[in-house]
Amino acid sequence: PPRSTLFPYTTLFRSQYHVMDTSIVAEVLKGDRPALPGECGEIAITSLHSWAAPLIRYMPGDIVEQGASRCPCGAPNSCLAQIYGRTQDRFRLSGELNINPNVFAGWLYPICPFLRRYQIIQEAIDRIVVKLQPSPGVELPPERVEAMRQGMARDLGEGVMLRVDLVDDIPSEPNGKFRTYRCEVV
Repeated sequence: PPRSTLFPYTTLFRSQYHVMDTSIVAEVLKGDRPALPGECGEIAITSLHSWAAPLIRYMPGDIVEQGASRCPCGAPNSCLAQIYGRTQDRFRLSGELNINPNVFAGWLYPICPFLRRYQIIQEAIDRIVVKLQPSPGVELPPERVEAMRQGMARDLGEGVMLRVDLVDDIPSEPNGKFRTYRCEVV
């Protein structure tokens, strides 16, 4: 959705995303039914003010967690509790296990100051490649790269091969966008 329709709201206890209910209808769908508060599903958006080209139940491919019907802060907005990312970027591991690659971000933080770009690609059910492009003139600390690799491998579990490649360039997609996570498993 356009950035103007979702606004993060943070309390001492939790973050929520206000939905601008006067501009859009945001539905979180779990299969063929509406998600309950706390459940994850795919978001469908209907624009209330796009007269020339209306969007009706447009599904951009994002997984979100349904929030409260009214925000705890007192605003008259409905909420999304969490935004998890694109449906196409989820990694499918053995069995019915799906993992959001955002879980790996914590392992990348210690080396991020040394990186220009990184990309995590699932090439097969049991094979994931992490591409690291260092900033110009910077050498990645080997001990930090190895700690990152070991942490990610633990999160993936046994039976999944994890390879880390240091590369000179990570190109953008043909459409010009850069995807940090890519699942090539059909």
